[in-house]
Amino acid sequence: MKKLILMLLLAALTLAPAVAGAQDWVMDWTSHGSSVGVLTGPYAEGWTISGTSPTRLTPLPSGMPIDFTKPAYELTFSWEGRSYGGPVSEQSNWQSPVWRAPVPCAGVFSSSCAISGADGGGASGSFAFTDPSHFTLDVLVGTGHSHTELRGTGTLVGGGVATAAEPGVVAATLAGLAGAVLLRRKILT
Repeated sequence: MKKLILMLLLAALTLAPAVAGAQDWVMDWTSHGSSVGVLTGPYAEGWTISGTSPTRLTPLPSGMPIDFTKPAYELTFSWEGRSYGGPVSEQSNWQSPVWRAPVPCAGVFSSSCAISGADGGGASGSFAFTDPSHFTLDVLVGTGHSHTELRGTGTLVGGGVATAAEPGVVAATLAGLAGAVLLRRKILT
């Protein structure tokens, strides 16, 4: 039981700094692509959709292949209530099998409204900070038959200071610690 309490405490202590390291951004983006033979109507010849989305960059401590020495991040953004994104790196041409990019909610994309790198083809692209408060993103997701290119520019919200842990995460962490303390007291008495 002591191991369980120690594991809970260790998880709480490592989760809070990881969340606190995330930064909030706003990204203007355009998704331009096509899917051969699966869309009809206005998207039969391809699509171009755009949006402005809250975006989060969370540092990935292990980096990404091919060059693990370049800083890497988990880039996540939302649009129309759905989550998109994946890992990005400051290396010149990163690759990832795990990426989701927005596409029109039509045809085969009616339920997911996304092309995923996990569906085949993966994702590759470039990501760079133009200054400490701005970034550019260009990622190709999917295969030649069903793909989209997502281009975005991000602006840091709040003057470049890393955000604090989300209130829900803090509350859950504190509740877990309090529960562990109560459980330990019950075991010892």
